[in-house]
Amino acid sequence: MNFVEIILLSLSLSVDTLVVSLGGSVSVGKTSPAKVLKVSLAFGIMQAALIFLGWLLGASVASFVHQAAHIIGFVILLYIGGSMVWSALKKSEDKVNLNGMKHLLLAAFATSIDAFAVGVSLAMGGMELNP
Repeated sequence: MNFVEIILLSLSLSVDTLVVSLGGSVSVGKTSPAKVLKVSLAFGIMQAALIFLGWLLGASVASFVHQAAHIIGFVILLYIGGSMVWSALKKSEDKVNLNGMKHLLLAAFATSIDAFAVGVSLAMGGMELNP
């Protein structure tokens, strides 16, 4: 990967985190610098940790998955598509709640799942973790 591709990948992975952070700060109202730092650290550390964990998982199972990659890809895409249709049909009002460590870590984890998937795919594509 060249530098531009890495920047574009990083930006695309961080958009959902930005949206949740902005939504959470709007719903809370007045925020302190300590709260901003806590939210930023939680989201940043979770993104970095999950992309690394995804890479570790992808590197360890790449040889096994190669045989059935087309079936696994179909099942994953079917699940994602079904989930999107289900959530579109289900009526609910989503509110962002970043109060309390439990809600904050849950939101950070939820927005970092895509980073985990990217880590898995980078490892299966043969990308090394050399700086």
